[in-house]
Amino acid sequence: MNKLRVIMLCCILCLTGCTNNKTKDEYNEKTIVWWVDIKSMESSVWYHDEAYKNDEEIKNAYTDKLNEILKDRGFPYHVQFKIMDVDSSFDSENFTQDVTHTSLQTLADQEAQIDLFDSTTNNYEDMADLDAYLHESYAKDFYSSMPVSYWETQRVNGILKYIPKIALYAYQNAYIIDNELAENSAINVSAIQSKEELTEAMQTVYDDQHGNIIPFSYQDLEQMDVYTNMYYPLPLPVGNYLRYQHTKGGWDVVNLNETKAFSDTMSWIEQLKQKNLTGANLKQSEYEQQMQKGTFVTTVQYYPVQLQKHVQRYAGKTQIPFGKVQAIRMGGTAVYKDSQYKKEAVQLLSLINTDKELSELFIYGLEGTDYEKRDGLVYALHDNSLPDTISGRGFAGNYLIITPSEAMGMDGQKEIRAYMEHTPVVSIDGFFPQLSEVDQQLLPQYYAQDTGIPYYQSKGTVEQLDAINQQIKKTELNRIINDIQKQLDEYLKRE
Repeated sequence: MNKLRVIMLCCILCLTGCTNNKTKDEYNEKTIVWWVDIKSMESSVWYHDEAYKNDEEIKNAYTDKLNEILKDRGFPYHVQFKIMDVDSSFDSENFTQDVTHTSLQTLADQEAQIDLFDSTTNNYEDMADLDAYLHESYAKDFYSSMPVSYWETQRVNGILKYIPKIALYAYQNAYIIDNELAENSAINVSAIQSKEELTEAMQTVYDDQHGNIIPFSYQDLEQMDVYTNMYYPLPLPVGNYLRYQHTKGGWDVVNLNETKAFSDTMSWIEQLKQKNLTGANLKQSEYEQQMQKGTFVTTVQYYPVQLQKHVQRYAGKTQIPFGKVQAIRMGGTAVYKDSQYKKEAVQLLSLINTDKELSELFIYGLEGTDYEKRDGLVYALHDNSLPDTISGRGFAGNYLIITPSEAMGMDGQKEIRAYMEHTPVVSIDGFFPQLSEVDQQLLPQYYAQDTGIPYYQSKGTVEQLDAINQQIKKTELNRIINDIQKQLDEYLKRE
């Protein structure tokens, strides 16, 4: 009898131990790990000046609420967020392939679990192909609910490699005119249709203000590169001025600095300098003093009036669009190529982007803590700015399904969707050229020649540009252009 009891007790202990171990294993198997760049976290309402360290888990009221909602929705996986070790000194324009790729490789070497990570749109070799998953039952509602251009403009050689941020992924440049200065000088802004007419308007304002204003700052002209919007940019992992040019025969890869749009624009800027309309003639102290008054013209990304009517930065301004509407790669969230939970990761992202409560958690934060709802709109409860129809917030979430913010207005989402639906899809959108390591090192050398472009000179512009182009040709740029052209031709044949 005692022997039987001992045997039964041992069996019970064994079963208990086995059950506990199995539960622990199941928990580990049912955890999805989402790695985020600290910059993404800092731009989110989820961040409140915490001193996160690399590889540290982000666990707070927001992550707890997310997992609570997911459990309520029947999603059987716990989501864990961790900070990815990325060099914070790199900004988005200089963010290179090697940074994120190296970080992911280090994590993989450490046998860390990687399922989702912030996409920088450069390290595609680390990303799983998502097309097959997005057509499955758990994701097809999300896929079909989004405008066609949302997906097609973000493909990489025809393949979806990440879930794009839901934002305005196309833009056109515009001259922005100060309405008050225009009215004071009796200028009909709507009648301005050319650079010559714009120059005449600037001259009128300059004369009426007795030269005590800078109509169009040379620094604005330089920073915005007003000529670059004349051609479609190539999506390359390094800085460059290579562009697509649409011709009757198809698409050509060109060096922007050798195009007519570039030389014509620089000649125009030279003329502005000769008329003292850019401030390049002033001493630095005089320039800074004049700039405090504001300028008559600047450049910025153009958005239809319906989109920017609630945005304060456009108050008292009139936009004059120029150039082409261009799609840009937004980046977003990628599924790691070696993740054991690719299906579940896509299912999670699809759920976030079709569930109003989940999207509002990522974008607005916690109701009652970060925001409140009144009369069908969201109002902030502290200083964090709310997203509007142009500027977003957060590293995930669908702006098309959330309760609109005060800054968006009741019809903001309708206008965002309309803008997306009218974004043109062109045959080159999905092309992504492959560069050798040698060419990736050469292109920045060519790009660095841009520092010699004479934005501030009033004579000798054409001659100096010719000299710069001669220097550029020494970097084997033509060979790189020919290599990319061959890839583009092959890509277009397959489309």
